[in-house]
Amino acid sequence: MKDLKAYYMQAAIQKAESAGTPYGAVLLQPETGGKVIVANSVKADADPTAHAEVNAIRQARKLGISTTGSILFSTCEPCPMCAMAAVWAGVSKIYFGATIDDAAAHGHQVKIYCREIAEKAWYDIKVEGGVLQEDCVGLFHK
Repeated sequence: MKDLKAYYMQAAIQKAESAGTPYGAVLLQPETGGKVIVANSVKADADPTAHAEVNAIRQARKLGISTTGSILFSTCEPCPMCAMAAVWAGVSKIYFGATIDDAAAHGHQVKIYCREIAEKAWYDIKVEGGVLQEDCVGLFHK
């Protein structure tokens, strides 16, 4: 799974770079192989909810990809809104690179951590940070 995590995180990083944002995400449905690769589009869409993770969930649903049991890869730890969206979408695993603390060093963040929200869900969600963390933090400097 280590190589798989790095592979999908690299895809999220590339999407973020091409969109000129530090935030990219991949949502993978392991049962079907369906996936979406998206970036944050808050500025482009003039929509404060258009974070990469929310965009991934929205896009997957539009394409008919089930989010139940899916895996979310994000260049940055999901904020509280995105973590809750992942819970409501039925995401089973969340992997991220940069932490909320990393992001807070480069702008405003609500310091409620993804694990805190996942621990309150009615089902088990695996949360793991630090996947290609240095590369993901580097996105804030581009």
